[in-house]
Amino acid sequence: RPDLRGLGGLEKLRRLDLGNTQMTSLPEELLMHASIEILLLANNPQLAILPDFSLMKNLKFLGLRNCGLTGVVSPSTLPETLTALVLTDNKITHVKDLTPLQNLRKIMLSHNDLEELGELPSAIELIRLSANPRLRIPDGHNLFKLNKLSWLAASGTMLEQKTERGEVLIDFVDRSEIKVEGYLGEGASGKVAKGIWKGKGVAVKNFKEASSDGMAVDEVEVVKRVSHSDIVAAYGILEDPLGAIFELIPDARPVGRPPSFATLVRDLPPTTLPTQSLVTHTAVHTHHALAYLHNRHIAHGDVYPHNLLPKLSDFGAAWFYPPRLAKSIEAIEVRAYANLLEDLSEWCKDCSSDTRKQLALIIGRCREPIEKRPTFRDLARLVEVLEF
Repeated sequence: RPDLRGLGGLEKLRRLDLGNTQMTSLPEELLMHASIEILLLANNPQLAILPDFSLMKNLKFLGLRNCGLTGVVSPSTLPETLTALVLTDNKITHVKDLTPLQNLRKIMLSHNDLEELGELPSAIELIRLSANPRLRIPDGHNLFKLNKLSWLAASGTMLEQKTERGEVLIDFVDRSEIKVEGYLGEGASGKVAKGIWKGKGVAVKNFKEASSDGMAVDEVEVVKRVSHSDIVAAYGILEDPLGAIFELIPDARPVGRPPSFATLVRDLPPTTLPTQSLVTHTAVHTHHALAYLHNRHIAHGDVYPHNLLPKLSDFGAAWFYPPRLAKSIEAIEVRAYANLLEDLSEWCKDCSSDTRKQLALIIGRCREPIEKRPTFRDLARLVEVLEF
């Protein structure tokens, strides 16, 4: 347990990380600290009860992953300044009406025991609900009416379509058929290595059993039913451990970098800024990929520049949704597409005024009120202009 005596004397402290410190409770001196903006408490599973953070008047980011929290989350214990709340990997059963938290833009609730989710504030842009098998959300919930919501993951909940998911397109592959040659990288849902399979280079991904986005088994269910020229191709599924063989894209570089604490739900620009050619190619071909997915009632859930190589990749947050929710769920992902285009336009080092105007036109359509928002099919003609 860390010694936090004298914490009150650190008036300029903005960020405090007390993760993995075996804390069983939080001292009053911390819970009344006025300057802390980022408080990280992950992996303290003996906390058990959500402390009262309401007096931390500048707190913006609160991380409570795997803290053994049980029962109910109430806005009365949280400050109105909060913009991000991470509650992944706990035992929370109910989240009360969070609309008093008017600045909340991001909430992570995957891997809990959720049965009920209260109304959400209008500022919410990203929400993770995956792996809550008892969570039922009525069709009239304001989750489906939030104009700013752009990223929703809900695999392993009662929202998900459980049957009639489409044809399985790839088979299992024996690991003995693959020669692994080197490490490529690691994402939220697994590690990726370079390999040789049937004489060609491939990317070999070994999934983590679970991530903040969902479960590996749910990601695989999507991957094995998807095949499109603008999506990184999957060639086969692996077992022991669960994995997959993917198309190897030579010199692949993500179009962006994952968000920081400062940008919260928006990507950082790549180290090399994109050209107009890359921007228009990415805009057009990502549109094709997303139109394909939503025609099959699949939400990607994580449409970000850092998941574009520039082909669409990483289905860790993807999920099957029922036809009755098609209009709402596609509208959410259309908003994510607008955010992507906005980032590309801002980062582009040589985009012409005509290209920027066309991107702005598409973005405006994608940000119409959710009940009036176009589908990806509706956007086709506007997006195709970017090719010329």
